[in-house]
Amino acid sequence: STVTFSSEGSGNWIKVKEGKTLLEALQHKDYIIPAIPVFFVVSRKSTFYLEFKAGNWSLP
Repeated sequence: STVTFSSEGSGNWIKVKEGKTLLEALQHKDYIIPAIPVFFVVSRKSTFYLEFKAGNWSLP
């Protein structure tokens, strides 16, 4: 299982193995912290998951 986050530098989502620590995720070579990192954690069992994966959502 993986956790994904968006890289500010590339604009792409980056997969991080679920067992990684927060420190390891923040040290990813393609992740540049602009100010405050934001992580979206979405359950695969949620009704929102497919929309999230497809990119059919926006920040509130």
